[in-house]
Amino acid sequence: MKWLVAVLVLVQVLLGVAQAKPTRPRRQARVVIETGRPSSPFDCDTAKAKEWYGSVKRCREELCRGRNESSAYVDGPGGRLEQNPCDHRLRD
Repeated sequence: MKWLVAVLVLVQVLLGVAQAKPTRPRRQARVVIETGRPSSPFDCDTAKAKEWYGSVKRCREELCRGRNESSAYVDGPGGRLEQNPCDHRLRD
């Protein structure tokens, strides 16, 4: 008797799932990507950075805010140890 009740409940669940109405997909998120903007302080010596920020000094001030400014060498974009562009001794 218990197995009959279990089978009936299982059939009802499966039929209920099969009859569930389909959901509508969410709206796709819109992402705005600023192209050409330097993404790290190592990029501040490029022409694009000078064009974007107006000067190398302003670029470094903006991109070094909140970063390590005390170490002389840090891991660069290629994973190699490079001179820290945010080091206050290098700033103009």
